[in-house]
Amino acid sequence: MSIRRSRTVSRASGLEHAIQRPGLSFRALGVLAFMLSQPARNSFSVSDLVEFSSASRRRDGRDSIYSTITELVDAGYIVRRQLRDESGQMEGVEHEVFSAPQAGGAW
Repeated sequence: MSIRRSRTVSRASGLEHAIQRPGLSFRALGVLAFMLSQPARNSFSVSDLVEFSSASRRRDGRDSIYSTITELVDAGYIVRRQLRDESGQMEGVEHEVFSAPQAGGAW
C-alpha cells in the first residue's frame, strides 16, 4: 500500500482544515499530521507507520493504523483507490492524503 500527500498542501499549514473540524480522533489527527508533514509525493506503507510509532511510549500496531486510516478515509481526508494491472486483476491499494476533506467523505 502506498500513501502520498496531495500536491496542494503546504508543509507549514497542512492541518488548518482538520483542526477546525470536530469529529476526528486525536490519533487520526496525529497520523494525518505525520502524513502531511512528509515531502510531497512521498510514499510509505502501513508498516512504515507502525515502525515510526515504535519509538513512542505506546506503540501502535498494524490494526490500529488500519483503523485510523479507515477513519480518515471515512472523513474524506484520504482517498482510497484500488489498483489493477493490465488484465484487470487487483494489484494493490493507493491512498492519497489531503489537508481538507474531499467529496464523498463523511463530512
